[in-house]
Amino acid sequence: MSISVKHEMKKGYLHFEVTGDFALEEACRTFSEALQVVDRLAAAKVLVDCLGLRGAPTVMEHYRYGEFIAAELMRQSEKRKKNPQLAYVARTPLRDRADLSVTVAGNRGVFIKSFDTIEEGLAWLGVKPGGPQ
Repeated sequence: MSISVKHEMKKGYLHFEVTGDFALEEACRTFSEALQVVDRLAAAKVLVDCLGLRGAPTVMEHYRYGEFIAAELMRQSEKRKKNPQLAYVARTPLRDRADLSVTVAGNRGVFIKSFDTIEEGLAWLGVKPGGPQ
């Protein structure tokens, strides 16, 4: 099964729901496509719900995904005034406890953090759970 992504603009943030089986190349492709949606909707705060995504990325895959996030944000940066705040929600083993992807992206200037629950991610974004905008 491949990765599937749905998005919905909610009050104060853009919500992505990611499902399927993790594969690095496809995860990078879907992030690039999702970033185009972020730009089109001018979303400043983004929740990426990966609770429906399965897989156990290797340490190198975590590292490379973090590198890709940062590089892709920079590559597409001319389309936006400011990079979005990204809250990733996932469980282990997809989310490694060392948060390597997030650390790598954060060290390259990305405003990103990962969480175990949607509620924690929304709190960090500074928004409340809500329906469609």
